[in-house]
Amino acid sequence: MWEGELCHIPTRRNDLANGLVKAYALIWDQCSQVMRSKLEQFPIFRTFDAAKDPIQLLTEMRNIVCGREAHMQDVWSLCQQIKLLVVSYQENNETNEKYFERFNGMWEALIQQGGNLTAHPGLTRDRAQEIAGAGNAVTQAHMDEAQAQLDEEMKAAFMLSGANSRRHKKLKRHLEDAFTMGRNEYPANTTALLSMMNSFRGIDEDRLVPRHAGASDEPDDGLNFMQQGNEHPERKEGNEVSSTKGGVNMFMKAKAGNKAPPKQGTREREEKLAQCMHCGAAHDLADCPDITTEQLGEILIQLEGLTEEQGNMMFQEGEASVLKKNFLYLDTCTTEDQMIEPSYLRDIRTADKALTLHTNAGSSRSTKQGRLGSMMFWLDEGGIANVVSLRSLESRFHVRYDSKEEGGSFICDMAQGQITFKRCPKTGFPYVDLDAEHHKASVALVQCIRKNYEGYTKEEVKRAIDARKAQARTGHPSEAKFKKEVSRTSNSSLFRDCSFTPKDISNARAIFGPSLPCTQGKWVRRTPERVEPVYVTIPAQLISINRYVTLAADVMFVSGLPFFVTLSRRVRYVTVQFVPRRTAAELANCLKQVITVYRRAGFICCTALMDGEFEKVKKKVIDCIEVNITARNEHVPEIERKIRVIKERARCYKADMPVKELPSIIIKRMVLNAVLFLNAYVDKQGISEEYSP
Repeated sequence: MWEGELCHIPTRRNDLANGLVKAYALIWDQCSQVMRSKLEQFPIFRTFDAAKDPIQLLTEMRNIVCGREAHMQDVWSLCQQIKLLVVSYQENNETNEKYFERFNGMWEALIQQGGNLTAHPGLTRDRAQEIAGAGNAVTQAHMDEAQAQLDEEMKAAFMLSGANSRRHKKLKRHLEDAFTMGRNEYPANTTALLSMMNSFRGIDEDRLVPRHAGASDEPDDGLNFMQQGNEHPERKEGNEVSSTKGGVNMFMKAKAGNKAPPKQGTREREEKLAQCMHCGAAHDLADCPDITTEQLGEILIQLEGLTEEQGNMMFQEGEASVLKKNFLYLDTCTTEDQMIEPSYLRDIRTADKALTLHTNAGSSRSTKQGRLGSMMFWLDEGGIANVVSLRSLESRFHVRYDSKEEGGSFICDMAQGQITFKRCPKTGFPYVDLDAEHHKASVALVQCIRKNYEGYTKEEVKRAIDARKAQARTGHPSEAKFKKEVSRTSNSSLFRDCSFTPKDISNARAIFGPSLPCTQGKWVRRTPERVEPVYVTIPAQLISINRYVTLAADVMFVSGLPFFVTLSRRVRYVTVQFVPRRTAAELANCLKQVITVYRRAGFICCTALMDGEFEKVKKKVIDCIEVNITARNEHVPEIERKIRVIKERARCYKADMPVKELPSIIIKRMVLNAVLFLNAYVDKQGISEEYSP
């Protein structure tokens, strides 16, 4: 066996070498011109460029992003990197993982340049003595172990210091309080800190207790929580008051003897209990018999973690909550479909495995599922909104986005028509109204075949469903072959004991349409149309008169990508080539390719007009063409004007696209397409009014 493995080693090494070269070329191709210029300034650039080492390339790119510059003096560069690391912090919209990755990148860049933020001899000696034990001699091994521990702890401390104060204030306060009480719970490394930042759960009572005029600053012994409710304040039993802000009841169970005053300008209401946001029964959330302590904490974390400053729709000022229970919102990022209103679902049941959904606001746990039409939704009555995943819709329908439809809408094309998820003017989320008359078709979005049940009994529909399932489980045979096998009555038939008949197979096609897996899996490639080449005969006189061609050439930049552009006088033919590197050899090779194209058409390129950048190219093409270099700080006006036209056409393509950022490959094709059609039209400065370049 080892001999067989040994035979594959040369092949694997060769594949690895080729893969590294391809990876290097791919990374370099995606670098901007500014990044390439900075990389080329490093002394070791020639070394890893010759070796095509993608790992070293990525390392140097990370160092540049983290503040290292080749033109900076070493001490100054190191000082700037230390300053950048110390003052860095986690942005409000930055995830913990992204912050962890960015912080580690800055830390590693600092270490690579020789910097060190953890060298504190006094602290190291104290830690080494603690490791060795009181009264014992400290050895070098103890010093090394102490320094290793301090390196990780200091790194974690710097990362904790820059963590977002709004999100992780409770964690920082908890660590300080624990140390005050004699427990050192500070993380030993950044990995442990990341786990704390993701998993730590706490409740900030100051943000959960609604303050009102005359409220005491003394600590409250009661339970404070929030839940969705109606639009009016309600008087509770004894010393309990419930008030509403934007459709969310903020309930406070006050201490005995302290009565919260009613809201000014309103009269006292009838006594009644609030509706539980977990099960919907008439009791408080904390008294719900179906909720565990863990679930209660998760709900409170979700409510506590969303503030007005973060744009939580549940806390908007107004008469009611902005997120509507009868709206079905389309989410492009979520992975699961969720409903909070059980009245829209049917066949609600307990799932075999619970769903734990993690969001920026916390985690929620759902144990029930129900159907909205033909789609399965998770039921979470403690959630915020009804949400359907874009991925779920794309798996069933053709979904497209139209920026001009009602301010930007997602449109689902179905056999029965179109369903439009229009953009909500307040939240910006695409939605359909499940109750409105003009949006009753939204039910068809997930139940588009329901009307096909008309004319069939429940038993016939059930047998049709069984027939379609059996067709899938037996290898997706064609409908004719499937019917033939079902109609066989011999003991060798696969379906001798089935409950459906060939008639039910026909009913399945009438109700559900053709089998989608069969249609997609058995689709064959159609014979393409035969290409008939059409040649345009150019008069020989045009070629003979303009046989000798003068070229104008220059390098054009589009979004930082360099292109080699040429223009011939009189003929007015434009060529463009992407040049990943503007070296003399690369530019000379591009010019030779252009000369070959003209030679194939019967033209001879005699002179090339270029600016001073091409001085280094002159010697490499001396045997092909005469290169005429302009004076210093001057340019060739003809090619500069043509470059302006090409960029104008490219910007026109960009203006017609619905996206703001374009990848490099799209930009390249966009420029090539612009030049293609420039040559397709007759040039008014050309040699013919009938033939285009």
